[in-house]
Amino acid sequence: MSDIDPSLIDVTWRRIREYDSATAVTEAQRSAREQPAVLHFTLEFLREFDEGTRGTALGLVYLLFRAAEAARRVPLPSLSPEQIEERYTINTEWLDAMERMESAPLERWQDHLPRSPVALYILQAYGPPFQKQGPSERRGQSHLLVLLMALLETLESEEGREPSGEQ
Repeated sequence: MSDIDPSLIDVTWRRIREYDSATAVTEAQRSAREQPAVLHFTLEFLREFDEGTRGTALGLVYLLFRAAEAARRVPLPSLSPEQIEERYTINTEWLDAMERMESAPLERWQDHLPRSPVALYILQAYGPPFQKQGPSERRGQSHLLVLLMALLETLESEEGREPSGEQ
């Protein structure tokens, strides 16, 4: 979503951090109701990872959706499993290309950088620090980036369509 910039993400993050326990539970339930396919996909996608990685993923996905909603100023459409799966496949292919590029000279990486600076910003600003991680943690972070990119691109493909409930 082109309207999401780092300052909007930061403001959204601060608002989320101010939630009390009851608000956090209510918001989690609302998100699950509004985006059941996103919740299911996120949990399935990260099934092999530890609880901490799954929790981080759910928090970052929530941040992405609240920032996207703030940018659009209307409710977001409920995404379908098929839409998410299509974007996931595209981004998995991107991740495979990046893994093959690992030993390539840095100047060759330019063509393979994420298409979504928003997803990369969220992960770098609010995800676990990449520099302090071992290979398995970096693998988890790569998967988090693919997840965020897939969801963001699915939302972008929905721009211009009617918000959920207004068809």
